[in-house]
Amino acid sequence: MIGISEENIGILCLEHVKNDHQWQQDEICFACQLADQINIAYINKDKYIATRQIKKHLSAIEQAAEGIVITDTNGNIEYVNPAFENITGYQSHEAIGQNPNILKSGKQDRSFYEELWKTISGGKTWRGQIINRKKDGTNYTEEATISPVFDTMGSIINYVAVKRDISEYLQLQEDKDIVDNQYKQALKMEAIGRLAGGVAHDLNNLITPILGYSELMLEDCEFDEEYQMYLEQILGAGERARDLVRQLLAFSRKQDLEMVSVNINDIINGFWKLLRRTIREDVNINLQLFPHARYVQADVGQIEQVIMNLAINAQDAMPEGGNMTIETDECELDEAYAATHPGVKPGYYMMMAISDTGHGMDPETKERIFTPFFTTKERGKGTGLGLATVYGIIKQHGGNIWVYSEPNYGTVFKIYLMICEPSKQNINETFTEVHETIGNETVMIVEDDSMVRTLAINALKRRGYKILASSSGIECIEMLQCYKGSLDILLTDIIMPGMNGKELYHRIKIQYPDIKVIFMSGYTDNFIVKNDLHELGANFIQKPFTVQNLTKIVKETLEK
Repeated sequence: MIGISEENIGILCLEHVKNDHQWQQDEICFACQLADQINIAYINKDKYIATRQIKKHLSAIEQAAEGIVITDTNGNIEYVNPAFENITGYQSHEAIGQNPNILKSGKQDRSFYEELWKTISGGKTWRGQIINRKKDGTNYTEEATISPVFDTMGSIINYVAVKRDISEYLQLQEDKDIVDNQYKQALKMEAIGRLAGGVAHDLNNLITPILGYSELMLEDCEFDEEYQMYLEQILGAGERARDLVRQLLAFSRKQDLEMVSVNINDIINGFWKLLRRTIREDVNINLQLFPHARYVQADVGQIEQVIMNLAINAQDAMPEGGNMTIETDECELDEAYAATHPGVKPGYYMMMAISDTGHGMDPETKERIFTPFFTTKERGKGTGLGLATVYGIIKQHGGNIWVYSEPNYGTVFKIYLMICEPSKQNINETFTEVHETIGNETVMIVEDDSMVRTLAINALKRRGYKILASSSGIECIEMLQCYKGSLDILLTDIIMPGMNGKELYHRIKIQYPDIKVIFMSGYTDNFIVKNDLHELGANFIQKPFTVQNLTKIVKETLEK
């Protein structure tokens, strides 16, 4: 049959059947159909090829990742592909014959849809994002392109929409923006902290002589009541300035901490009575403490200051009264959490939250609350350092603090401190009271600030100590080369030009192996103090110091 065309195959088959009277009638019909089909396929060869192309295109549409919807000119759905079913939850038989209104979430107003319809019915393509609702009621955001379909005469016969679910992408972008903003905020806070620490250092050197000389003058008791009152006012102002500087140091993380392992619930319970007396009676304070709280490394006094500052902040947010809740819980912050919260290390933490039912904060206020000197209170009613101090203390503890707030929905501050093993240290340890200090030992004072140096000289001389003094480490070494007497203790600033206090101590120790040392500074890094200087068996006194504290630590160091 080589060379016989396809249409003749059907004809030959049909003739053969007709000439064979043994074929049954149904077999003849089958042969006729076969001949007709072969003949039609040949005659409509172009149409056959086009049909195969259509099937290929339909297969691609069926397997596309984007949802595809075809409607008539009235917007009634005629076709949806499997991706549409996966995205929306509606099966094809549930969607066909319906209007796309079944996806409406209510997040777009009427004008949005009017503008969309106006665009596509005018023969143009509409592109944009729509928040729609799935069959299960959850919202999702899709990126859609809706185009008119024209016939050969240029009339619109259908509309086709290609849709892509971008909810996950938008969430990732939102998370990235949050992390970026948090990182920028952290950099800003770090820069402000360095500035605050530098200012505090200079202020400490000024406040130290104000406090010290006020004390020395009051000790003389040679003034009448009026002048004594003046001195007491100077001393009081100096103490308030000192406290302000300490807040700056707390924010800049430049203060020395007395860290112990402590149960966070014990701190809260021990501080409860003072807190209740401080906060107004129209504010109810509720404790919801995790019954099996673990230990954390903390400076008890500093954590108490954190609780007090946050409690006062909560009180101020409820001028007409309300509820404040202090709660603790144990939690794990995993790598996923750490990835979206800069500075967080994955691990197990104790969480302490202080919440209120106050007026809350808008996003702009919330972004600035930890910035020093920022306050929403009336002029003269707040320094703007309370929350900045809280931030600094928690960061210096290696912890994290986050705030959650909405206008009219109150505020929650959440603090996370990493869990540690308990130790035998007693958090209630206090210094033993030292009686009036009288000594006769020799003290070398090295301080580059002349006012602080002179104050220390006068204060210790009044207590009977023999004094040597110099303004730098280099000058001190030169002085001791000519000095042949005894030397019992070195009182030195840590950070000085030319030679720092630690280097000076090591140099002097060669000549005086048994010498004891006290380091002092108004601007010291906790790492230096805790992990370096204390290993030398040294004591530390923070500027600004009082005469009483200075003489007390000198006596205690000499008695060790």
